[in-house]
Amino acid sequence: MAHVKMDILADYMSRRRGERSLREIAKEVGVSAATLSRIENRMAPDLATFVKVCAWLGENPATFFDLEPVSPPLSDTQIQINE
Repeated sequence: MAHVKMDILADYMSRRRGERSLREIAKEVGVSAATLSRIENRMAPDLATFVKVCAWLGENPATFFDLEPVSPPLSDTQIQINE
């Protein structure tokens, strides 16, 4: 199962924000300052907020997921059918 890497998301957000206030950034992102504060404190946002923050950051959402590699599909020679 994939988990959001909140430490990385919070770090990206904090660096992009710089010295600007959370209220100022909240207006740009389209969420509340309290929501952004929770993200900076490493609490996972809901999906809609996550998408908005990623758009504001200019980052692909996959950047912030701990994804396990997907195994390639089995070939016909690897599949054994028990009859």
